[in-house]
Amino acid sequence: MQSLSRYEILGVLGEGAMGVVYAAVDPRLARRVAIKTIKTTYSDPTVAADLERRFLTEARSVARLKHPGIVSLYDAGQQDDTQFLVMEFVEGVNLQSCLKHGVQFTTAASVQIAIDVLAALEHAHQHRIVHRDIKPGNILLDVDGTIRLADFGIAKVQEFGADNGTLVQGLAIGTPRYMSPEQATGQEVDGRSDLFSTAVMLFELLTGTWPFDQGGPFSPQEIVLFQEAPPVSTRMRPPQPALDPVLQRALAKAPDQRYQSAGEFMRALQAVNLEPTPDTNDPIRGSPSSLVTEATAPILRRLLDNGRTRFEHRPAPTPALGSRPAVTPASGARAIQLAADASPAPTPDERIRWAATNRRWLIALFIALVSGTALAWLAGVAWREPTPSDAHQLTPITPARLHPEQQAAIGPNTERIAAPTVPVAVPATQASVPDPHATPVTEASEPPSSLPDAPKVSSPKPASTIKRPTQIASARCSLLLERASSGEPLTAAERTELQTACR
Repeated sequence: MQSLSRYEILGVLGEGAMGVVYAAVDPRLARRVAIKTIKTTYSDPTVAADLERRFLTEARSVARLKHPGIVSLYDAGQQDDTQFLVMEFVEGVNLQSCLKHGVQFTTAASVQIAIDVLAALEHAHQHRIVHRDIKPGNILLDVDGTIRLADFGIAKVQEFGADNGTLVQGLAIGTPRYMSPEQATGQEVDGRSDLFSTAVMLFELLTGTWPFDQGGPFSPQEIVLFQEAPPVSTRMRPPQPALDPVLQRALAKAPDQRYQSAGEFMRALQAVNLEPTPDTNDPIRGSPSSLVTEATAPILRRLLDNGRTRFEHRPAPTPALGSRPAVTPASGARAIQLAADASPAPTPDERIRWAATNRRWLIALFIALVSGTALAWLAGVAWREPTPSDAHQLTPITPARLHPEQQAAIGPNTERIAAPTVPVAVPATQASVPDPHATPVTEASEPPSSLPDAPKVSSPKPASTIKRPTQIASARCSLLLERASSGEPLTAAERTELQTACR
């Protein structure tokens, strides 16, 4: 966006939930202005049309406000789906930026700021206009030390018989941390809602903290509804007990228990006698540095200088007669100059929402990881291929499980073999067992009964001629079974071997 209607955009002043505030220049009047855009895009055309009508009605009413403590409204319009307000440009800084950069206002200055805001609200309430968004970000401090109330973009014009609700498409209008209980719940509001918001802001200026406890999973609206604010003096150093009853009444949950007008609240603050301390000296008019502590005065001066010169408008020089203006890439519109600190820091309620969103994402990620791990483990168990150990239990053969004759023939270094059935190793000298159907030889013509009990091995045969114990055991068992079936008598050792190894 380089232009809006006839206004040329210089840069971004701030950004909020409902729109963006731009610094701009009115080329027709050659003056700087501030433009607040308000988006009116809704899924329901009826709601959008009603919001546009109310917006224009309220803009006309706010334009009638004339008060030194209220930023003037110059114009209102619409471009595409964006409604905008053209307001007076204030050379200065808002209180939210001061608090963000560590500026500490004195006790007297904080009270005086609240009194100035209440004076502006009294003028607006007399014209039946409720601001509905009082917060430090909408209170401006100009270079002369004057407090200005800005941003009537969501103000409500009270009309007899009109709908004074604070809900747009189910959403409460305003800033949750500074909403009154009736505004947070979408009820009808009046000027007493602005008084509650002013008291919350004053509490924050005096102590640097929000009046309510931010712990727990509750939203700012819920906290405002159910928590009571502590006495302000308990968080002040040094304490000012005289301010306790004033703020306790202004922060009451029920509107009937608060001050009934801005003037009444303002007079109560003016009547407070502050205990003398180094920071209770009355601020000097026209001197912004007198509003803050001595340690933070340089910070405020730097912020004010930045606000004065940040978007300073320098009109282009008038070309001489007959000369041709130079053509530049940006001719016809001014480029947006985005400063590094253009957008303010997130508000505490925005940080709370972000933290809650991050917690929900972390919990969802943890659940997904645990579920994925469990499913992967179950899938691995269901689809695991069987291993040899699942089908057979392999039993190693050791010399201790062999026949004594076999142990003596083979020796102590018998190779361990694993098989589904337990094989028995036999001596290497018995590896060449003759086939009964073959022609007998001299060594095989002797009866098996003449086999010695403990045969001796004269010399080891080459490794190429030695059969594996499994092959030897199979041939030996075949021979013994054939001899037994033919009725040939067996020795006791052969019968034992047949019953054990050849089963």
